[in-house]
Amino acid sequence: MTNTRCERPAPSLLREGMSPEPAPTAGTAEITPRDGSERGRSRRGALHAGAIALLAALGVRDGAAKQNRASSEQQRNPKGHDHGKRGKRGKAGPGGPAGSPGSPGGKGDTGDQGGQGEKGGKGDKGDQGQPGPAGTGSCPADTIFIAAVGCVETTVRNRVAFPQAVSTCAAAGRRLLTITELMALARSPDRGVSVNLGRSEWSGSMATIGYVFTAGFDDEGSETPSLFANQFRCMTVPAIVTS
Repeated sequence: MTNTRCERPAPSLLREGMSPEPAPTAGTAEITPRDGSERGRSRRGALHAGAIALLAALGVRDGAAKQNRASSEQQRNPKGHDHGKRGKRGKAGPGGPAGSPGSPGGKGDTGDQGGQGEKGGKGDKGDQGQPGPAGTGSCPADTIFIAAVGCVETTVRNRVAFPQAVSTCAAAGRRLLTITELMALARSPDRGVSVNLGRSEWSGSMATIGYVFTAGFDDEGSETPSLFANQFRCMTVPAIVTS
């Protein structure tokens, strides 16, 4: 019995795809297992070659597309992608040499005047001055010097009211004795004989409204109405003469 091999070319298998083998019919020679194995290997080889060719074609197209995209991206952003990872910062370089000093600036404008400051505290007391030259007191010719009183007139004046007595002393550049000074004369050892002290004279001291103190060798101090006529005398301070 003769064995007949039924073979189909590989290209037809690629075109027809994975079609099953036709069942043996009457009049067809029986295919041995060895023939089936060779046929399977031939079919697998054809499929493998076709797959490789397909992948190669797809790879070329994909590579060309990637290359085109990369070229377009490079044209849009020559410096690289904006979102690229920044590299590690390098170490700081050594400092440069000191620059030359600049030229001096111009004179500035005058500032506004400041407000008034607070009042300063009281200053320290100054040193005591040198004593002045020694001097002597000098009283007018119609007066006598009485210690603790001054230059007192030696002649008593006529009786007048108190206001007129004040005016008379003021016109002479003098004044009436105070009640203290007048009583000091009255109580002196000579009881005012040195100045011819009257019995009662006007002082320059008011007692109350309308009344004035009076004193004399016969009056140790009383209150007399200011309009009453009474004796009086004036006094002044000694003039100091320095050598």
